[in-house]
Amino acid sequence: MIKLIAEKPWILIILGFVLLISVWVFFFVVAMHNQPERIPLSSIESALRLWT
Repeated sequence: MIKLIAEKPWILIILGFVLLISVWVFFFVVAMHNQPERIPLSSIESALRLWT
């Protein structure tokens, strides 16, 4: 394995990109499953009317 990496060091770069993309996909999946609670737009508009 070390001989393969020594002969072809670009494999480490490819593995790094694959790891980076995998972590980003993981973060997006976790964020999509844990979205904050949605607030109806009408309640925000009424709250803004109270301030003006």
